[in-house]
Formats: sequence, C-alpha cells, structure tokens
Amino acid sequence: MSFKIKGTAASFPPQVIDNVSVMDWIYRSYRDKDADIWDLETCERIYGVKRRHWAMDSNTGEVMLDYIDVNLAVDAAKKALIEAETDAAELDMIIHTSATPEQIIDPDSALLIHEKLGCRTRCSAFMLTTTCTGFTEALVMATNFIKSGMAKNILITSSNSSSLIPKLNWHMRFFEGDGAAAAVIGEGDSEMILSCLGAHSQLDSPVHLHYNTVGDKSASNKLTWSFKHQYLSYGIPILKEISEEIKQALQSETHKPDLVISHQATPILRRLLSNKLCVEKERVPFDVLINHGNTFNASTGICLDQEIRKLNKSNILAIIAVGVGWRAAYAVIKL
Repeated sequence: MSFKIKGTAASFPPQVIDNVSVMDWIYRSYRDKDADIWDLETCERIYGVKRRHWAMDSNTGEVMLDYIDVNLAVDAAKKALIEAETDAAELDMIIHTSATPEQIIDPDSALLIHEKLGCRTRCSAFMLTTTCTGFTEALVMATNFIKSGMAKNILITSSNSSSLIPKLNWHMRFFEGDGAAAAVIGEGDSEMILSCLGAHSQLDSPVHLHYNTVGDKSASNKLTWSFKHQYLSYGIPILKEISEEIKQALQSETHKPDLVISHQATPILRRLLSNKLCVEKERVPFDVLINHGNTFNASTGICLDQEIRKLNKSNILAIIAVGVGWRAAYAVIKL
C-alpha cells in the first residue's frame, strides 16, 4: 500500500511583526540584561527573517487565545481537509506536534483537536512535543501507518507560539514566529525512497527547552529557553551527514531532488544544502523563513503547503529537519 499527500494548509495569527518593531521590542526587553544585541542589518543577514506573526500582542503583552496551539491547528486542519476532500469523520488518526502545547497531560492538545473537529471515537489522537523535527517525524510515521494498512486517512497538525515563551533568548525572539500547518495523508501512489527518525545523542549540548509546569492551559507561558551555543556548531555536521545519505539513496534514481524543504532554511543552511545535494538554491525555498520566521516544527509543514502545488507527479521531494537535543528526521518522497 502506497500513500499520498492529499491536502495541506497553513494558518497564522493576524498580527505581523516587522524587523523594526521586533528590534525595538528586543532593545526595550533585553537592554538591562547585558545582552550583546546585534544591529538590524546583522540580524537580517544571519537569519534572513523579514517579518513574523505573533500570538502575543506586542504592545500589551496579552495573549490572543484564538491564535495559539489548538485553535490555530484546527483552522489549518479544516482547510487541509477541504483540499483533501476528506471529512473529519473519515480520519483514522491525528498526530499533533507542538513545542508550545496548551495541554500536555490528557486530555492533551491532540485530543482537544479531535474534539473540535468532531472526529469519531475510532480515530486515535496523540501528540509529539518535539521542536524542529515534529512535523517531519509525524509525516514519516503517518506514511508507515498508511502503508501498513492500519489507517486510510491521517491528519498531521503542527502549531507553535514561541512569542509566548517569556524567557526566550533575544536571538530566538528575532528568529522565531508563530504559526500552524496541517496535512492529510491517505492512500495513493507516492513512494518513500528514504526515511529516517534519528537521535544524535549530543545530550551535553547546552541548547535545551525546559517545562516548568505541565498539564494546564497556561503551560505555553511557563517555558524557559536556555540558548548558549549557536545551532551551527551541532546542526551543520548532522545536515552534512543527512545530505550524503540522500545523495546515495538517489543514485539509483539518477535524479536530484526537485524540491528540498528544510525546517529552517537560513542563508547559511540553504547554501549548505544546495551545495551538498548539488541542486540550485531555488530548489531550497527561502520565502517561508523570510515571511514567517522559524515556527519550530510547523515551518516544515508551512513550506510544504506553499510549495507542493508547484510539483508534478514523479517529482522528488526531500524534507529535512534537525532539532536541538539533537534529533533528526528526514524523508525523500517520489510523488
């Protein structure tokens, strides 16, 4: 049994924060903390972000509850289901991924999404609380559930609200944005050429997310972020290794990827993937990062939604995600 990406969608809070506004917010919030704050030009050159969406009101600090985790995921899910021509009652499984979930302990956010969509009792729902790799992990898992015959229609949702993390490092405050993505996976004729869910076990890495409190609807507001070393120190060696595996897997196809989706295609990482996979930079989309910032694991799904309609049958799609901890998830799909 093969699979198909039947429908995709994305959703964002209505508030758009440009770089001038976010730098003003950063200077006001971090100046007293002896932060070595870069200038705007340096931030744009390193990160590539021009604007991002926030679910936190940048003036009052109030949270716009209609645009966090569950509600944002449900909005994206409804649009993806319409494109997939699939009713929520036909779903066999929901896999929700979020680094800033409203609910962690049952009923977790996945079950709340299940309820809001009106899914049947036989539709299972569970959640992955990973950062950058969540959507890609869910995609690999969903395709295997479909191929095994255990499910016919699976909904993947991913939503993150990093603006609600109160102690976010200022670099990440500039880099991150809020948003959600959804995809419906069903039976079809797409082929998984290569897939992997990996943990690179660099647990001595100083990059960690910590939950102070779990199990209540304000959990998203009780996250702290410790960020001491650059992503590049750990992420680039892993991305190089993944690129080599993808090249080897595609040797028999005598084909390069027609599209490479990286969960955070900064200028540096975009150039690296383009060189290592021997593809033009245009095949490694950059627009999502420019317009929405890095929305943790939702970035992959948002980029998929933006780009998949440009692909044709038999095109090859590579999806790569590397996250702190360190986790890696990647897939190469022949559509």
